[in-house]
Amino acid sequence: MNVNSGLSNQCDDQYLQHWLKELFQDEDIPPFDETPEVIELLKQIISANKAAEKDANVIMKAEKNIKNCYEKKTKDLQFVTDFIQLSAETNHRVEKLASLAEKMKLKEPSLTNFLSGMVEAENREMLKKEEDLVSNHHILVLGKKIDEIMKINEKLRRDLKCLEATVKVQESLHSEKVDQIAHGVKKNEEFKEKIVTREKVLRKLNTINLFVTQL
Repeated sequence: MNVNSGLSNQCDDQYLQHWLKELFQDEDIPPFDETPEVIELLKQIISANKAAEKDANVIMKAEKNIKNCYEKKTKDLQFVTDFIQLSAETNHRVEKLASLAEKMKLKEPSLTNFLSGMVEAENREMLKKEEDLVSNHHILVLGKKIDEIMKINEKLRRDLKCLEATVKVQESLHSEKVDQIAHGVKKNEEFKEKIVTREKVLRKLNTINLFVTQL
């Protein structure tokens, strides 16, 4: 499995890399923008998962306590059921339970073992629920964070488009100003040429005027 080559450069948090490997297991970690913002979001996901695992552990502990309680009750029942005389109807029901216990492949088909089998089955179901709970929570939290990242990326795209439009407007205005400056420079040169020409004419007229005055 390949971890993003830039991940170790962006973040030296070994737990983050371990979490990604554990999350994707045998699959390659998909590429993503390894910006500080994304790394920070991943850290927030890990923190949320830690909190969720803590809550799940509380639930699992409570369920294990219930399981232990059932096991204790089963052991207590053994002292009762193994030495009491059951009525015909109750005995018939116990035999049915024993038959069901045989189908469950228990060594000694008795009410006690049947109840033990129920506890074991419940324990297996509980463990499966625990795994599903943690896995589903990871997927749910990761899905939410991915949606958040996608929304942020979409907003960045919109902001980038607005920025590009603003830059184009500024470039257009700059181009117009450059054209106006060039036009002004051209007009200034024309005015200078006209002034020089008029000065030449005035000098000639002045010369002629002096000549006429001397006559």
